[in-house]
Amino acid sequence: MVADALQGDRLIAMALLKPGWEKDYEGAPPVHDVVGVGRILRDEKTEDGRYNILLEGLSRARIEELLPPNPYRRAKVRVLSEALAKETPGLDRVRLGLLAIYASLLREPHAPAPHSMSLGTICDLLAALLDVEVTEKQAILEELEPSARAARTIEMIKRSPHAARPVISGLRDILKNAWPPDSSSN
Repeated sequence: MVADALQGDRLIAMALLKPGWEKDYEGAPPVHDVVGVGRILRDEKTEDGRYNILLEGLSRARIEELLPPNPYRRAKVRVLSEALAKETPGLDRVRLGLLAIYASLLREPHAPAPHSMSLGTICDLLAALLDVEVTEKQAILEELEPSARAARTIEMIKRSPHAARPVISGLRDILKNAWPPDSSSN
C-alpha cells in the first residue's frame, strides 16, 4: 500500500479499527467511516520491507464505499469540509488559549506556534499530542464544527495526563469569562 502511494500521489487514508477488531484482524474488521487523509512527506524503507512514514494531515473524509481488497483495503471517500466556527463571544480567546497550551506541549519548547492557525487546526494538533484514548481522538476527527471540537478538546485536556498545573491554570484562564458562555434565561 505504501509503495503504491509513493509511486502515485503520495496520498493515504488512515482509518481507525472499530472495537473488537482483534477477533478479525487478519480479515477485514470494521473501521470508522470518518478517516484522515494525509500526504507522505518522508519515507524510509526498513530492511524487512516495511516503511516508516511521516504523514502531513490534509483533510477529513468519509468512506462512501469499501472496494474489494487488492491486495489491501481500499475505499472511495468524500472529502469533508470544516464548518465555519460559530461566532461566539470569547471564541478567539479560546483559540489563543488552546494555542498557548499547544505551544507548551511541543517537544521543542522554543519553537513558536504559528498564531495564524485556525481553532480547528489547533484542536487537531492537541488531539495528536495528548495522551488520551484513541476513541477520543476519533471523536475530535469526526467533529466538523470548530467550536464543538474546541469544547471536546478542552474536556480531553482536563482528563489528560499532560494536564499539569501550567496547563490546567492556562485552561482555567481560557474558561474564565470566555467560552462557552454561561447559560442565561434568554
